[in-house]
Amino acid sequence: MKRDEMPSIVEEILVFHQCWLVGSGAKWFMKNTDPPTPRDWDLIAPQSEFAGATKRLANAAPDSVEINSMGGLKFHTKKCTIDIWTDTISSYTEIASKTKHGKDKIRAVRLNPRIELKDLS
Repeated sequence: MKRDEMPSIVEEILVFHQCWLVGSGAKWFMKNTDPPTPRDWDLIAPQSEFAGATKRLANAAPDSVEINSMGGLKFHTKKCTIDIWTDTISSYTEIASKTKHGKDKIRAVRLNPRIELKDLS
């Protein structure tokens, strides 16, 4: 199952902090796409969960942390890169639809520990 192939820290953040997986990670999760796993993982955290999620990521001993283009944080580890920011899924959909990537379907995945899939186009 795809969930078994994602980095464990990404799964932890999704499950324990009610985050949304968006971008290429959501596309990868919902379809069988190449490469086998995305080059980075984009996560949207609810405002109430952002501090806890970023603390969990920081405790995973990243190699480096920087500010990402969405005003959140980018964590680089040996296994993956994780972008996390706080937003609502409706606001993300509106912003994403205006980008070059918005021409494709906008997808989001949330694991709570059950799987919830949405096609937001």
